[in-house]
Amino acid sequence: MQKHKSSFVFVKILLTLVLGTFVIGSGIVATLWAAGMPIEKIAFWNTEPERVAAITLPMNWKPIEAYAKVKRDDLQDPRTGQINRIEVPLTSVVGMSASIVGPEGELVSQPVKLAEETEDGILLQLQDETIITQEQLVKLGGAFTQSSDIIGRVVKKDKSPGFAFAETNFFERGTPSGLAGATPTGMRAMTLKADQLAGVHRISMGEQIDLVANIPLQKLNRFERSTGSRLPAAELVVDAGRSDRAQDSETTARLVARQAIVLTPVVKRVSTETSASLSQGKKLLSVPVEEVVLAVAAEDVAAVTAALELGATVNVLVRSGRPTSDESTPTVPGGMVAVPIPGQTLLAYQTIRTSSFEDPATAYIRTINVPTETAENSNWVTDLSQLVGRIPRHDLSATVPIRKEDLMPPGTAPGLSAATPPGRVLFFLDPEGLIGANAFEFGQHLDLVASRTTGQS
Repeated sequence: MQKHKSSFVFVKILLTLVLGTFVIGSGIVATLWAAGMPIEKIAFWNTEPERVAAITLPMNWKPIEAYAKVKRDDLQDPRTGQINRIEVPLTSVVGMSASIVGPEGELVSQPVKLAEETEDGILLQLQDETIITQEQLVKLGGAFTQSSDIIGRVVKKDKSPGFAFAETNFFERGTPSGLAGATPTGMRAMTLKADQLAGVHRISMGEQIDLVANIPLQKLNRFERSTGSRLPAAELVVDAGRSDRAQDSETTARLVARQAIVLTPVVKRVSTETSASLSQGKKLLSVPVEEVVLAVAAEDVAAVTAALELGATVNVLVRSGRPTSDESTPTVPGGMVAVPIPGQTLLAYQTIRTSSFEDPATAYIRTINVPTETAENSNWVTDLSQLVGRIPRHDLSATVPIRKEDLMPPGTAPGLSAATPPGRVLFFLDPEGLIGANAFEFGQHLDLVASRTTGQS
């Protein structure tokens, strides 16, 4: 009986030890898992996974800022010292596009027909039965396979880690880093304060925008002179009968920048300013400033600068990013023709430009739809290309269609010398000495008769 009792105690102790070991072990595993350690590294029964043959693609280990040049440190895994890579199993390679260097140095792309691992490495068979090695592969599925094709290139946008590199991620080879490289040819990068542009906080990097300024009527003449406008002064006069307060509040819209590109959306930086007072003297203040960087056409820089200096409200208009379609093009009704009309007075003997027909607020060409028969009978010019570059015989009024007889012959140079008929000499007369000079009109033929009173020598 005593022996049976001792055996029961031994079994009880053994079960207690097993249960205690299980509880303690479970607690340790749960603690390590909660701390973030993967469960497969904790499990003692875990076995080494079977190696799968794959092609590796370089990817960045850390984020890369837009317009920055890719460095080796951006790709290198600090834990291993090796280039960070993503694996593409050979079973997934079949059917993907493979790019190799052709005989003349160009990239040739073909689908992969077969991929297998041999003792000499991975071999790929292309659609035309060509056999290549992994070292000959430049791109796989559009992604670069060699880090040498990535390091030194400049990225177009912020590059998140964990993704391979494609040609669409980069600017053209040889592009410098920074805003100079990001600014398209023929444009200028302008850094503007965000509080000067209405709606600028809603735009993103790479979007195309237009800038429309609301110019006060009192400052319109000054704005037009600053931007080199050829608009006659008579069209810029404000009605003297209006009150000064009304003139100050009334504005007119002017398109100051077309198809500008957002290089850097609104960012906040700290600016240091000096404050002076009698009690505290001079001290430095840290003032937050919000700025945006836009790529603006070179010819639009003066207009944007002038509008901001005049304190005008500048509105941001975001252009559609959808693919263009023919449906958006306005159609002319049957039997009608669109006749371009100038938006401002065209001065005699001065070259006609496309901007002369543009709406100042939208930059669209101004046209009116008239019956085709009316346009032909009136001899109106309906093709804008036949007007641009031509020279008017006389001043042409705004919003009035232009007739063919209103223009000098094609090839006529601008200026008074070109307007002088052959065999004639150009000279100037003081209108105060000509009786009836106020009735003269362009193109009139006249005789000049001189007279003198009795007694004049």
